[in-house]
Amino acid sequence: MKDFVALLKNLENTSSRNEKLALLRRVNTPTLEIIRWALDPYRTFKIQSIVKLPTTLIGRRLDNEAREELISLLSQLAAAPAINNALRGSVHDHLAGYSDDDRAYIRRVFLKDLRCGVDVSTVNFAHPGAIPAFDLQLAAKLDGDKIKLQDIPLPVYVDHKYNGYRCITFVDTANKTVQYLSKEGRELPAYAGLFDEDLFALCRLLLPAESVVMFDGEMMAGSYQQVAQSRGKKGDRSSNHYRVFWYMPATLWHSCTPGPTTTEVYEKLGEAVVKHLPNLRKDLKVVFTQTELCHTHGEIETAFNRAIEDGLEGVVIKQPDQPYVFKRSRAWIKWKPEFDATGYAVEFLPGEPGKGYEHTLGSILVEGELENGEKFKASCIGFTDAQRAAIWAVRKELVNEPVEINYGEKKLKVDSKDGVYGLWFPIFDAKKSFGGRFAKVK
Repeated sequence: MKDFVALLKNLENTSSRNEKLALLRRVNTPTLEIIRWALDPYRTFKIQSIVKLPTTLIGRRLDNEAREELISLLSQLAAAPAINNALRGSVHDHLAGYSDDDRAYIRRVFLKDLRCGVDVSTVNFAHPGAIPAFDLQLAAKLDGDKIKLQDIPLPVYVDHKYNGYRCITFVDTANKTVQYLSKEGRELPAYAGLFDEDLFALCRLLLPAESVVMFDGEMMAGSYQQVAQSRGKKGDRSSNHYRVFWYMPATLWHSCTPGPTTTEVYEKLGEAVVKHLPNLRKDLKVVFTQTELCHTHGEIETAFNRAIEDGLEGVVIKQPDQPYVFKRSRAWIKWKPEFDATGYAVEFLPGEPGKGYEHTLGSILVEGELENGEKFKASCIGFTDAQRAAIWAVRKELVNEPVEINYGEKKLKVDSKDGVYGLWFPIFDAKKSFGGRFAKVK
């Protein structure tokens, strides 16, 4: 346990991937075991939060006994269909024995968020096959350079892309449990129970002989902000719904085996959700993704423009004859609008305390006006490590200097009374910012 806590501290203190890999390669077997438990996406602990515990002046020893107790408790949590008061009490009792400093690191294991700039792919690069990978279908990007609209084979399905969260669910009809995971494989306990009954009914319609079925889709609410707020412990989830666009037996998912084509899945899934599920369930919160079959590139463009006019994020273009593959593929192509804005550097902010960029550039606060005269304020990101260091070293010289930002869309700030807009995904354009001074800094 002492080695595990020391490792997390060292990983936090470096932003270099090579240094992180070197640290991971030196870990001992017991430490690697704890990392496996913390990052394995298929071992979930159903813990959304841990209440603040009283200050401990003398902590327990970080020895083998503490590690064995931790592993035993994690095993119980992973095996339990849901967290109960007894298990929650055991977690609190275990954490209460540590000093405040050590406890802060051990609790990250229970929350499955090590917060040290290391994920499954990083660990597996240092220790191949150490942790099961959470692979899923990802979309390539329509950029007008490598992938052009006119080069896309026809016909295609064009799905509306909403401002939601990608969510993978594993529905176990035999044990009556549903696992909600993010696209990174992190547990989403905030949604536990919200869609279970709809999903159980959908499994009976689609794959009645399968004990566990995987669904892929987007978690949605009335707005992106409502979706984000609903993930919190006290968030209102009453307006949430789950917009599904794929399903398969969990056995295919775990073996990364391509299944039916998009056409086969959409015909069966659409019929089940739209025609039959409403006869079994009232007040449905599981819906089928909004899609249309386009036969010309002009129809694709029309669908895209309509989605943008409706306030959506964009569209995802899918090849009808392609199956679900567990990697980024041109079988799915996302098309989102990109805008740019020029502002002025107001403040240079360090990274989040306790993380890799704590003592260097985390973001640049930029203020300015859009082309239509609307004011904006945004904290832009998207720097290389070398650019972070170079900009941070001369940050005082760069205040009030012009900064170019690429962004997805504008959003009116809720707490703003003067009409100042925030920008969605504001990315630093090195070639057009600060006179291109940092464009060649790699």
